[in-house]
Amino acid sequence: MENSLLIGSDNRITSRTSCIGIWLAHAKIKVAEMPYMSLLRLQESVWLWGYPSGCGAIEVLPGRSPGRQAQNEGGLGDRGMGRRTSHPTPSRGGRGVNRTKVHWLKEIPLHTAVLEAVPGIGNVGKLIVDGLVSTHQSELIAMFLHPDMPPHATLGPDGILRPSHISMHSVNLGDSNILCIGSNAQPMTASGQYEMSEKILETLNEHSTSPLYVLAGLAMPPESKDIHLVCSDLRIKEQLEERGLRVKSDQPESGMIGLAGLLISMAPLYGVDVVGFVAETVGGATDAAAAERLSRFIEQEFGTAVALSLDRTQKIASELLESVGISESAIAELMGEPGLGDLYV
Repeated sequence: MENSLLIGSDNRITSRTSCIGIWLAHAKIKVAEMPYMSLLRLQESVWLWGYPSGCGAIEVLPGRSPGRQAQNEGGLGDRGMGRRTSHPTPSRGGRGVNRTKVHWLKEIPLHTAVLEAVPGIGNVGKLIVDGLVSTHQSELIAMFLHPDMPPHATLGPDGILRPSHISMHSVNLGDSNILCIGSNAQPMTASGQYEMSEKILETLNEHSTSPLYVLAGLAMPPESKDIHLVCSDLRIKEQLEERGLRVKSDQPESGMIGLAGLLISMAPLYGVDVVGFVAETVGGATDAAAAERLSRFIEQEFGTAVALSLDRTQKIASELLESVGISESAIAELMGEPGLGDLYV
C-alpha cells in the first residue's frame, strides 16, 4: 500500500503515502522521527502534511495539556494596561519541526506576570529570577529542552541530575503568582536560540494571557545607572508612554542578540505582550546592585512585587559564582566552537 494511512490500536498513525493531508481537531500531536514533515498550527486544530515515503509516525495523545487560563485581566501589570487578545501561532512554513521539547511537570497556575532571564552581561536579570525562585515558595512547572543546549547535566537542589534546560517556575508572592523562566545557559547556536524562543512564545500564547517581562543588562560606565524600556509593539509603547514611562528608541544602540532579543522582537508575532527591561551595568560576572535597582523599578512602575534587597541579590550573586562548574567559553571549547563572550545582553 503505497498511499495509506494506518491507525493502530496504540493510537499511532503511520503514513506510507508520498503526499498526504490529515486534519486532526482538538488533539495533542506528537511528531516522532519525521524528517520531511511540516506542522502548521491553526488555533486549536493541527494541519499536518508529509512528503516522501517513510515519513515516520504521528502519535495522537489522549487528554489535554495544561490549559490556557484567563490570567491577568489588567494586562501589563496592574497599572491599567489593556489585556491582549489571543493570536493563532504562526506557521513554521517549510522549516520542519521545532526541535525544542517541553517536559511538563505541573499545570500552570493563575499568574499575573512572566519574568524571563538567562545568563548575560552582569547577569542582572538572572539574579532577579534566581532570587525570586529561591526566596519565595516556588514549583518547577516545565523544562524546555533543546539539543543545542550545552552538554552539561547538573544536580538540582533535590539531588537529581537533570540535562541542561530552561526552566519555568511558578513563584508565590503571597497575594499572587508569577512565572519565572530562566537557566544557567541558552542554546549555543543561532537556530537553537530561535527555536527555543519560538517554543517559549508558543507556550505563553497557549497557556498565558499575562505580560512577559524580559530582563537583561547593558554594559556601561560605573556612573551610568539608567533602566531602558524596550518595546516591539507600537500599541504597548504608546500605553507605556501614556503612563509617563519613557520607552527608549536609542538603546540598546547595538541591538540585542540571543534569547532576550529574539523573545522581545518576536513576541508580537505570537500575540504575547512583552516589555524588555535593560539595566545599565558595569558588566562582569554579576552586578548585584544593578539587579536590586531593576527589581525595585519593576515593582514601583508595574506593580509586581518582585523587589529584592541588595543583601539578597549579593547572596544570590555569590551562590551563582560558586555554582558555575563550566563556563560558556569552556563548553564552546569542548564543542570545538569559538566562545560567545559577552555578546548577550
